[in-house]
Amino acid sequence: MESSDWISLLVAGLIGGVSGSILSVFVYSHCIGLIAEHRAQRAVTPPLHDDDVESDLVSRSKNGTLIRVGSKRSLSMRPIGTKLDRGEGPTIFFGEECPTEEIMGGKTSAHWPAPSPAYNFIVAARQALPRRIILVRHGESEGNIDETVYRRKADNLVELTNHGTEQSLEVGRRIKRLIGDEYCDLFVSPFQRTLQTSRNIRRVLGGQIRRTTVESRLREQEFGNMQDEEFKQYRAQQKDVGRFFYRFPTGESGADVSDRVKHWWDSTVMSHNLRPGYPPVENLLVVTHGLTMRFILMQLYNWSPHTFETVYNAPNCGMFVLQHNEKLLGRFPYFLDRTQGDYPKSSCEVTVELLGGERRLVTLDDYIDVPAPRTSQVEYIKRQLQDRHGIDPLMVANVDFFAGKFAKFQ
Repeated sequence: MESSDWISLLVAGLIGGVSGSILSVFVYSHCIGLIAEHRAQRAVTPPLHDDDVESDLVSRSKNGTLIRVGSKRSLSMRPIGTKLDRGEGPTIFFGEECPTEEIMGGKTSAHWPAPSPAYNFIVAARQALPRRIILVRHGESEGNIDETVYRRKADNLVELTNHGTEQSLEVGRRIKRLIGDEYCDLFVSPFQRTLQTSRNIRRVLGGQIRRTTVESRLREQEFGNMQDEEFKQYRAQQKDVGRFFYRFPTGESGADVSDRVKHWWDSTVMSHNLRPGYPPVENLLVVTHGLTMRFILMQLYNWSPHTFETVYNAPNCGMFVLQHNEKLLGRFPYFLDRTQGDYPKSSCEVTVELLGGERRLVTLDDYIDVPAPRTSQVEYIKRQLQDRHGIDPLMVANVDFFAGKFAKFQ
């Protein structure tokens, strides 16, 4: 094993220590083999070629230079946007500005940071990620057809209806058509309606589900121990405060759910196919709740609370498919594949002020398709207003993305 590999192992061990588990060191050390494979695939991350750098293992020093690991030889940092010839393969760009193109829920880029042991570890882990992550909402439940059920039965005990059972069998068949004979691992919320949904999916997939994990961090938002007559008052307050920030008495806020969902994602998904003794899988299947699915997408695509609140829950047994694509930015290169699964519905009410002083309240559909940062895309919105509402862009003086909720934008 090369010295740089030992450095990678040390970095991985430190990451494992932060997670609070000594065994995590051995989990992450498993990626050393992937790093070796990564070095053999120079078409993916070819070595950096420069007269002043003898190794592709370089890191940033405190004074902003690139330092070869184990060497004092350095290369001054190029300005943002500077290209470095890396021979065969993509061009490296320093800084945040780099050519990009939109690609269904994410961006492709020629942005390749200077390699380092920690960077090599992340690259190897990216390559080992499951090819698909399939998010499924539970089937129709007793509470979906009769809200008074929650007055008599705790939320975690609510079961599927007969129709919900049929829905979950059908989504199992849908997943089977998608993955064919590939294997998957299953994560499921501990609520009865999600457990029953997953059992029906298992009736279809059988032995293709290799391992099942009941994961409490994927549970529904805690609305309180029992939902009595006062719950209507809480729902009214929630509209004033906002779905993301409102905290139910003896329950959670949306922000609480967001935090635990992000913790599950960050601590589980990256390392899932790096666990010693467990064969890697092409697919992760997550059976959970509509709100939880939205929070998974929120943390993955960096939605603001405002954007989150424009997105609707998936229907019962709705299915979102996150497809892996190494050209995408970040640690988790997944995009929402609307050709393989459903696509989230979203809409946002905006106030359009015309030149004559008239104000119109307009609903923008497919709001999550607006490029980020969304509230800065006035020209894009003007084109949408023309195409969908017949409003002449030349007559638009201003667009209030918060529909009069705030006294000022800046």
